[in-house]
Amino acid sequence: MMVDILCAILAGGSIGKDIKPMYALPLDGSKRGISHFFMALDISRFSEPALFRRNLQAMVDRVRLLPPLNPGEAVMVSGDPEKKSFLRRSVEGIPIDGTKYAEFLALSPEFKSARAP
Repeated sequence: MMVDILCAILAGGSIGKDIKPMYALPLDGSKRGISHFFMALDISRFSEPALFRRNLQAMVDRVRLLPPLNPGEAVMVSGDPEKKSFLRRSVEGIPIDGTKYAEFLALSPEFKSARAP
């Protein structure tokens, strides 16, 4: 509810189910009513930043120690999947299908130095 209040009502957009589907017909160009909310907090106004970082890290560590839903898989927090993907793609490259690869080659031969699919 708080997300709808801040991101929709406060910003003058549509809430939840009132947002028009992104990929449904008709695609008539009418506005979908999507709005955004951005907030910046000065942590030092609430807590010592170093203490905040320690407490946040402790909370994240506790979450990661919870029993996983699927045995053998790690419990992850926000950002963990992206970090895992970054490390894998730094070694293996970014996956791309053959059609897109051909399109890139047509744009610039420099793409040939990239690993082909």
